Amino acid sequence: MAQASPAGAAIKVILPWPLADGFAPWTPQRPRTIKNFLGNEFRRMTFVESELALLRDPRLAAPATSAWPAWLWSADASRMLWANAAGAALFGAADTRECVQRRFDSNNPAAAQIVRLAATLPSAGPPRLERLRGFGLGFGLGFGRALTCACSRLVLSDGKAAVLIAATEPAGPALSLAERVRRLFADDEALAVFAADGALVHATAAARAQLGGANSLSALGIEVAVAKALDVGSVPARLQLQQKILEANLQRLGDGAARVLGLSLPQPQAAPTEAADARPREAVVASTMSEAPVTAPPPAPQTASPAEPIVERRHPLRFVWQMDADGRFVVAPTRPGAASPFPGR
Repeated sequence: MAQASPAGAAIKVILPWPLADGFAPWTPQRPRTIKNFLGNEFRRMTFVESELALLRDPRLAAPATSAWPAWLWSADASRMLWANAAGAALFGAADTRECVQRRFDSNNPAAAQIVRLAATLPSAGPPRLERLRGFGLGFGLGFGRALTCACSRLVLSDGKAAVLIAATEPAGPALSLAERVRRLFADDEALAVFAADGALVHATAAARAQLGGANSLSALGIEVAVAKALDVGSVPARLQLQQKILEANLQRLGDGAARVLGLSLPQPQAAPTEAADARPREAVVASTMSEAPVTAPPPAPQTASPAEPIVERRHPLRFVWQMDADGRFVVAPTRPGAASPFPGR
C-alpha cells in the first residue's frame, strides 16, 4: 500500500537526460513479444492429446479399438466428439479426425435420434438398448437397416453432457486391429501402439524415429509400467531411447482380443532460429550526429603473455552513449578528464 509523503518532504522526480536544446523526446518502440523466462506457456492440446484425454474414461476406452462401431455425440447432436475406426467408416470418414470435423443439422436422421436420446436417457445411468436408423449400412445417410446399440448419457470432465452410442453387433467394413488403431489416431504425433503381448501394432513416423528400431515393449525395458497400465489404465513411463531419458505415458485401450497399450512419446523440439528481422549490432549510425558511421574502437593488442599477471584497472571506466530514433545506441569510451564526444553530455 502506498503511503502519503509528509508535508514539506522533498519529492525526487526523474526526467529524461537533457540535450543541448532541451529534453530528449521519448523514443517510440515497436510492439514486441515479451519473453516468458519462467517457461509457463499455455497452448491448445493437439488432436491426439485431447483424444487420449477422452479415452481415459473407461466407458470410452473399452470400445476404442473394437471392431464394432461406437460414437460419442454432443448432447445437441451438432457434432461427434469422438468415434472409433469402425464408427467413422460407417459415416464415410477415413479416420476419427475427419469424422469429428463434420457438422450435422436437425434434418439428419442420426442427429434427430441423438436429440431424442439426450432428452430421455438418465444422466450417468446404465446403458439402454435402442434400435437406431442412420447408423447402419447407409453410412449415416439415413438408409439401410436399423442397428442395435447400447446408449448412455455421459457427463464429461468439462461438465458438458454427451451421448455414447456403442453397437452391440457388427456393422460396416471389416478392419484389422492394426488398421483400426491407425485410423483412430493421427499420423503427425509421436505415438506407438502395442498389443497385449507386447508386439508393436502401429507407430507413427515421429514415434519410429524415437524408438530406434524397438518393435516390442520388452525391448523398451518398461515391464513394471506395462503391468501397472494393464491394471489401472494409464501410468507415466520413463524409458531410455538412443541414450536419452524420455518421459512418456502408457494408456490401456480396448477390451479382450482388441486390448492394446498406447505409448505417447514427447514431441521432438525444433531447434531455435534467429529472428528474420534481427539487426546487426557491430556498427550503427546515430541520427543526431554526423552521417559518418560510428564504430567502437578496435581492442588494443595484448602485449602481456599468458603467464604474466593481469593488471587490475586503477580507475573506473567512463563512457557516453546516445540513442537514435530507431532505438539503437552507440558507445564512446572516454579518458578521465576528457571532454564528452557528444554535445550536452
